Amino acid sequence: MKYEDFDYDAYFNEACVGHETRKDLQEKIQKQFRIIETLTARFNNALKEESHVELIFVRGSSISPQSSSNLGHIIRLPAQFVIEYYNFFDSCFGVQTHDSTNQRCRRVSVALMHALSHELSHSSKGHNVVTSGAGLNEDQTSLASETDADFSAGMMSFLFFYNSTQEDELHELLSLRNNAAPLLTFTKDSGYAAVMLAFFIHCRSKGEVANYHSANIRFNLISAGILFAILNKDPSLAKFLTSGIEEAIQSLSNLESAEHRAQAKDFLEGNRDEFSSVITSTSVNVDKLRTTWEESSDIFKIATKYMGKQ
Repeated sequence: MKYEDFDYDAYFNEACVGHETRKDLQEKIQKQFRIIETLTARFNNALKEESHVELIFVRGSSISPQSSSNLGHIIRLPAQFVIEYYNFFDSCFGVQTHDSTNQRCRRVSVALMHALSHELSHSSKGHNVVTSGAGLNEDQTSLASETDADFSAGMMSFLFFYNSTQEDELHELLSLRNNAAPLLTFTKDSGYAAVMLAFFIHCRSKGEVANYHSANIRFNLISAGILFAILNKDPSLAKFLTSGIEEAIQSLSNLESAEHRAQAKDFLEGNRDEFSSVITSTSVNVDKLRTTWEESSDIFKIATKYMGKQ
């Protein structure tokens, strides 16, 4: 589905959105959908028509993107996710009346790039078709796949931009075409967005989601994926990633709302025992499943074939 074809009026009717705000909300959704559509098309182009991921924009109250690979690779991205993420920023930091650099909009976009890349990782790595394996039960397998997808999301999201050029449509959509240092800006925004996306998940889930590590760990996983790509491409960018993460954490430490401050305190504290389990049992399970995932994925086989020709 093209972003222009999404039934915005039906979505607004279902969500009981007043007519006076629809134009502004539709512009926000369309811009983010266009970025997601552009990146999905780029991903598909790399597959040389040997496989395909279908992107579907959906209505409803869900904010969770979903991917499946049972009858072809399908990613469903909710309009509600876009709107609630904008509203989340407004509730935390206030409604912006003017944003000359489009920074907040861009940081919403980068968070959505992380979310899309998470779902693309599920499709490309074979996560969706392996419910158990390597002696692991379904819960262990699901936790391992979500952990692997978070790491891969950061790496893939960063590489989408790193492999683009100033003339690329992505620079225009992210308001970086006339930026003096677009890669530095994007890298910082990537770190910031990783933290804020995880905090959004933390607030919406009340800190508990089955078969995922906690949101605090998830931002560390996304950031680790970004850092992995940076160290392979341009290590000098690492300090800009760190700067974005530190800015986000500082922002969360200074929230005005007592409710948000309490949520941020809980989010930032994390859980030392759970961090330990990530680098022991979960990472071991990811390694155990890697071969099974890769053997189950047509996309992984295609990517490996073309990478071997480079």
